Amino acid sequence: MRKILSQIARTISGAPKPVAPTQNKQDDLSLLINSRQPIITVETTEEGRLEQLLWEVATELDVPLFTWSVTTGLARMRGSPLYNTQNPERALTNIELIRGNGIFMLKDFARYCDNDRVCRRLRELAEKCRAERRSIVITATAVQLPIDLQSDAVPFALGLAGAEELFGSVIAVGFSGAEIEQSIASALYMAFGKKQQLTTEIFGRDSGDAAAERDAGR
Repeated sequence: MRKILSQIARTISGAPKPVAPTQNKQDDLSLLINSRQPIITVETTEEGRLEQLLWEVATELDVPLFTWSVTTGLARMRGSPLYNTQNPERALTNIELIRGNGIFMLKDFARYCDNDRVCRRLRELAEKCRAERRSIVITATAVQLPIDLQSDAVPFALGLAGAEELFGSVIAVGFSGAEIEQSIASALYMAFGKKQQLTTEIFGRDSGDAAAERDAGR
């Protein structure tokens, strides 16, 4: 594995760099939060990746990160949920009670904003967030806020994962050798558009051979 990763590093060093590296995304998100933007919307299917990015931003800015979902309620990152906060309006009430700076990631929250009470409470909370470094991050596959909230919100584009993120995920999950080869080939293709060439350079054969070996072992 060390030999493979070394070869990957040598191959990537001669390939075009990604247009939007992870650090740029972190800097852009940090800027939005530092500018006291009260509501940030993110359309993505990669909820875990966004959560990790928010954790890195929160660590850099030295502010707490909270997450909310309708199934678990409101919780500080890596902590236990607050009691009885699954209800969207009650979650906003608890966010208002939390003093000081903070980032609040609300999962699939936009769908609840059509409720008049939730919408009004979120507008009031957004106004108070402007006085401190507090941002509410609303995320879902698609986010459509009511017109009353749109002036308080700004969209953030997460974009595709860079090669380094993809490689890290592949190694962390602990796939088998053939699965790692196929995943790395896909990562290289997404990042650089050279799947066949780069896979052959790294493994000495194309990704189809790796897939055939994997299927034969089942």
